[in-house]
Amino acid sequence: MLYSAGRTTAPTFRSHNQLMLLLAFSMSIDYGSSTHTDYFIVGVGNALRSDDGAGLLLAEKLNAALRRRGAAAQLRLVQQLLPELAAEIGEVQPTTVVVADCSASAAAAAVRRLDDQSQAAWESHGLTASQLIVLANKLYGYSGIAWLVTVPGANFAHGENLSSTTQDAIENAIAMVAGQI
Repeated sequence: MLYSAGRTTAPTFRSHNQLMLLLAFSMSIDYGSSTHTDYFIVGVGNALRSDDGAGLLLAEKLNAALRRRGAAAQLRLVQQLLPELAAEIGEVQPTTVVVADCSASAAAAAVRRLDDQSQAAWESHGLTASQLIVLANKLYGYSGIAWLVTVPGANFAHGENLSSTTQDAIENAIAMVAGQI
């Protein structure tokens, strides 16, 4: 249970991390929107499943790095990619979309440019990053650049700690993005 409620007091959370997780997953986080957005960063993952939360941390670090360079960036942290994000991308019309995620099949950090020609099978539970861009393009007129940044994951058990392999890969991914985007 994330919180306990007393009879006369507001809910109290066991830890600051639990409160932040609850807030992050219950709403989109916008760290400074503006009329023009250079980057729309989407972090995908579950912070309570060890390495699966790496996409969230990677997105936060990318957002911070881009802002330090003076870029206008918006950040969204989600557990999975849903069609609603395509509508938001279409509304914001950022120059660049970056999707940050963790992959059990990845051997190392990777940065890959996405196009709007996804041939992957469409499923009813979530989208791939390519499918998200296809929707944003076809339904909402998005014509910017999109990138998928992935890091490898090894441990997906319950927990809040990342494996050392994944932590190292996040730092490598940040350096790779700085060189490509």
